[in-house]
Amino acid sequence: MMNFYSIKKYLKTTFCSSILVNRPLSKFKLLATATLLTGSQAALNAQVAATYSFQNDLEGWTSFGFDDFEQSSAESCDGTGSARGNVYYGETTYFISPSLGTSNGGPVTVNFDYKVVNWSQLSPTPSESFGLFAEWSNNITGPWTTFYNLASSDHVPASSCVNKNLTFSPTEGNLYIRMGAVAGSGTDLFFYFDNFVFSQGAAPSCPLPANVSVSLSTVTSTSFSATWSAPANAPAQGYEYEIRNSGPAGSGPAGLAASGSTAAGVTTASVSTLTAATSYTFYVRSKCSDTDVSGWSPSQNILTSCVATSIPYSVPFEDTVVPALPACITRQNLNNDTQVWETASSVDGMTGIVMKYRYSDDLDANDWFYTAPLDLTAGENYKLTFKYKISEYEEKLKVAIGSNAVSTAMTTTLFDVTIPGSMMDVVTKIIDFTVPTSGIYNIGFQAHSDAYQNELYVGSISVENLTVACSAPTGIVATTITTNSAIINWTAVTGAIGYKYEVRTSGVAGSGAAGLVTAADATADSISTPITGLTHNTQYTMYVAAICAENQVSSWSTIAQFTTLCVIPQITADHLQTIMVNAMENATIADLQPSGPNVSWFAYYEDALVNELALPSSTQLVSGTTYFAVVTEDGCKTLPYYVTATVALGTVNQTMDSLSYYPNPVQNQLTISYSENITSITLFNLVGQKVMDVKPNITNVVLDMSTLSVGSYIIQVNSDQASRVFKLIKK
Repeated sequence: MMNFYSIKKYLKTTFCSSILVNRPLSKFKLLATATLLTGSQAALNAQVAATYSFQNDLEGWTSFGFDDFEQSSAESCDGTGSARGNVYYGETTYFISPSLGTSNGGPVTVNFDYKVVNWSQLSPTPSESFGLFAEWSNNITGPWTTFYNLASSDHVPASSCVNKNLTFSPTEGNLYIRMGAVAGSGTDLFFYFDNFVFSQGAAPSCPLPANVSVSLSTVTSTSFSATWSAPANAPAQGYEYEIRNSGPAGSGPAGLAASGSTAAGVTTASVSTLTAATSYTFYVRSKCSDTDVSGWSPSQNILTSCVATSIPYSVPFEDTVVPALPACITRQNLNNDTQVWETASSVDGMTGIVMKYRYSDDLDANDWFYTAPLDLTAGENYKLTFKYKISEYEEKLKVAIGSNAVSTAMTTTLFDVTIPGSMMDVVTKIIDFTVPTSGIYNIGFQAHSDAYQNELYVGSISVENLTVACSAPTGIVATTITTNSAIINWTAVTGAIGYKYEVRTSGVAGSGAAGLVTAADATADSISTPITGLTHNTQYTMYVAAICAENQVSSWSTIAQFTTLCVIPQITADHLQTIMVNAMENATIADLQPSGPNVSWFAYYEDALVNELALPSSTQLVSGTTYFAVVTEDGCKTLPYYVTATVALGTVNQTMDSLSYYPNPVQNQLTISYSENITSITLFNLVGQKVMDVKPNITNVVLDMSTLSVGSYIIQVNSDQASRVFKLIKK
């Protein structure tokens, strides 16, 4: 049976007239694209100047990723057509220009129109539902330099196209740009582009450095060295450089990791203050004088290496923003096509974010991704666990281990399988393995499927040490739970030299920062630890592992959970309330206090306790009846709070200034006096029960209180035009 993804893909590629292409035709489309691209390169000029309106075709633009961009007249920006691409469910598609001409190194301005709408209703899409970015390169195969990321403040959701004007400074040589379109998880979107206009300013008078590179042999977890070639006319004042993890060169402190300069004739620089497992770009420019500098010439992206990870290890998928790789995961594209391993979400049958490889039309798959470097010990028994799944077509998956994150080092194959197209289930694979010598290893996953298949998914990757000197802790329990703290307790493990613990709101132990509240180590003589700074009425999960020896940790305990106590809302309303109305039917539940959207009213105390049969706000009040309120804030509820309502006609004078009553506290007799006839006196106990109700119709009343129980009471005194409530104490 076809799943939703398959049916939708079939309908779109077969019946949607605005797309006009299905998979069997893609090779012919690529041939047409290559012909257009050749024509574009024949028109190269010495300065960038190009215009594209997509009225009849894509004019040499190509795409790769989730699905192709097409020329479409459906809801186009203007005229007869725009470039339109459908992207959904956390996927990414790139829309790539032909050669825009030969850059002279001067600033390039690009003006274009775009819009993003939902696929089914073509309604405007808010910025939190998608990503949009722009990159440039001197080669159509990259490397690419990002010069723009659409910010939330830049985007106004609209059904019509919006104009955008951007400026960037590429290096000299052929110039290409590509637009990255990213759909949010669970969204299904159309991206439109139109009316691209490129123009370039004058070339800088100071010549640009060339051949900027970083040798992989120099890259460590905190450092690397870069080199470049001097231009024909070497700059008199040397070079300036920046190392950035975001933002274009010269854009300021945000994203700037390091900067410096070199003297004239020095064409190398090193930096040693970087962060492990972080992507950087090295930029350098010539400095001919104090006021005359060249543009910035970038290197390829450099990923600092990861610090070796001890076992247990889990790939931190949940800390990842699709389609980026998880921290310390690297990949290798051996067939040099446009398809690479990346992350994806919302994969049917798989939980959270996973790795995904998508087919190439023409080339057999030959792509790897590698785990972080793992610190493994000879003689220890390890367990590798992962899940895999395909999407309707036969795929091939190999898993191997080696001393480095490159294919040539993957000398020991752990698993190699051909997955038939009929196998649509998620498979959980467990592999026990050892290593011949102690050291640092990477585990590699290779897609080596035939060309023109579909998609292969791998997720939930973890490595455990089965040879441990101690077992996982048991008896995990939380005690002394308050609104913002608790104490975690566990049973001591024989042989443990310490413990690790994590408290989380989501994710499994060792899965990274997403959902992690606190994590720390405890000494061997500790079997409990206090946890503070928690949120009230929140469920937390506790995990504890025993440290058996240096670099040797038991598996995590089974999960144990607790929920912090509620901060109970406070109610300050009167227990006795008089509602004055022009007509008795006008008095409703909505007139009582407390009020608001987080208040529910009930006719009976028992209903209020179980939150059943709440009264509508339009319920007419019955005078002398007691109602029960429950207030809910952040999921925390009050106990039922009684209010006895008196409904009266006329205008309330709540003060009754001339009213007097004595003695209070009272033992036998209570005297109440007022300037007008007192029409009624009602006495309630503190749970809302009526214990006395008299209608004297005189100005001076003496009440016999001798039979009442000792305690506090609420007394309400009414006249024809006024009412007053006060508290009475019986001795």
